[in-house]
Amino acid sequence: MLTRKKWLTLVSIGIYILVITGLTLYQIKKNMGAGVDGTTPLTNFWYFQFGGVGDSLISATLTLILFTTIASMESIYLKNNNTFYNVQTRIGFGEFLRRSVGKVLALTFSLTVIIKLYQLGLISLIFGQLPSNIILPEPIRYGLGPFDDNLLTSWLIFTLLSALGWGIYAIFVFAVGLFVPKNSVYLVLGVVLGIIALTIPGILSRINSILTYLMYFIFIPTLIAPGQATFGVWGGKFPPVYLTFSSAALIYLGSAFLLMRVWVSRQRRGG
Repeated sequence: MLTRKKWLTLVSIGIYILVITGLTLYQIKKNMGAGVDGTTPLTNFWYFQFGGVGDSLISATLTLILFTTIASMESIYLKNNNTFYNVQTRIGFGEFLRRSVGKVLALTFSLTVIIKLYQLGLISLIFGQLPSNIILPEPIRYGLGPFDDNLLTSWLIFTLLSALGWGIYAIFVFAVGLFVPKNSVYLVLGVVLGIIALTIPGILSRINSILTYLMYFIFIPTLIAPGQATFGVWGGKFPPVYLTFSSAALIYLGSAFLLMRVWVSRQRRGG
């Protein structure tokens, strides 16, 4: 029997899928003949990724909320609940964090893969054709990014990297959320941090060339949509995606684990 929590999770995912479906249909109709033309489902897939031409404020906001709370909200609720003392005495702070982080990474990774499979399947269904897996000439590609060659292997690599990136970002949001005493605030924390990770790097990158490169590593699309944004570095060319993604992943993960260590230390001191 499904519990109230599981029902809420399923309803949230269902609403998100309905919104994604509606926005995808709308954008395809709106842009028909202006880029989204059915050349290949893999080409059109890129239009609907985070920050892409077909992405919207609504879908980006919902994605930032859902992907950063779906697996961690229960842990944050427990942490903010008066009964957390029972959890702490039974399994300890370390085990609580290990279980929470493992759940966040696994569920967020899985959800991301499922959503991207759904997007590609929906686009294929709309245009009535399967991905061709034939390398397209550069003039008719979505862009010149490392994964825009129309190969299924490129799509798979991007999907797995993006799913891992979303999982890492969700862990980072969870780590920050340990210091947030209100559940309602935590619901929008992923959006707030996402906006910061979009705007601050853009502002600071204009100071000098060194900061431009450094800011690219904390620019949120570098982590969750690898290879999809140049950010004006590397001479306008696409940067080495595996290097930049790995660097961003280490920065966000390192920051998350540092925050968790600080939180545990404060809890043990009674703070």
